Amino acid sequence: MRLKILVFSLMIAFLGSRAFAKTDPAPSFVINDLNMILESGQNNHYNEVMNKIGDALSTLGKKQRQFKSETDFAEYVYFYVHRKFLKSYVQFASLENTVLKGNYDCLTGTALYALFLSELDIKHVVVENNFHIYLLLFPGSEHEVLLETTDPRYGFITDQTEVDRLKEQYVLGNAASSAKVQLDFSLDRKVSGSELLGLLFYNQSVKMINIGDVEAAIDYATLSAEYYQGQRLTKLLEWLNAEQLQAAL
Repeated sequence: MRLKILVFSLMIAFLGSRAFAKTDPAPSFVINDLNMILESGQNNHYNEVMNKIGDALSTLGKKQRQFKSETDFAEYVYFYVHRKFLKSYVQFASLENTVLKGNYDCLTGTALYALFLSELDIKHVVVENNFHIYLLLFPGSEHEVLLETTDPRYGFITDQTEVDRLKEQYVLGNAASSAKVQLDFSLDRKVSGSELLGLLFYNQSVKMINIGDVEAAIDYATLSAEYYQGQRLTKLLEWLNAEQLQAAL
């Protein structure tokens, strides 16, 4: 127990000393990232997950040749992926569960779309707020598209006024929280594929906290730290460290 407390204290100090990069990160979340998260857990369905993703990519790759407009194809991808994979909103779903069972939240939905968009070479970025994450297609262009992955009917948003409104709404939503791990800052930043991988581990850590399994939460937080060094992880580690200190008394 004392060793874990020391290790967490060192991790918190290390993360607290790091600043976010000013340059735009690489947006891709690719097959190798999916491999990493599947191999990290007790996954008995590796082949099933990869086959389902591979079949969908093959179908979309063939369909892509039929579209002259990249935006039109991106819209097709949006609704195809939602119909095939995203069935029920379940907070803190795992990516494996999203692929196999259709349970998803904004993070696993975003990760799944980022995977398909990357493999199909559609330009995009992933944007992180305190309590939400979403995608922008063709970022910075006159035809920027916002993907709201939790909306199966109207989540492909092309109207620029609505895109701007939603961006602002997500930032304003940073202030609202009843979570155990409080975030006293406001995030509105682009994340890379590796950071997205870290956020998937982060979410599973929070899930373990919510069900009272602190040891499992520590394991996921440690995995998260390998890929994500943001402020939210520092807060999570501080909370877990305090829990360990309390348990050691």
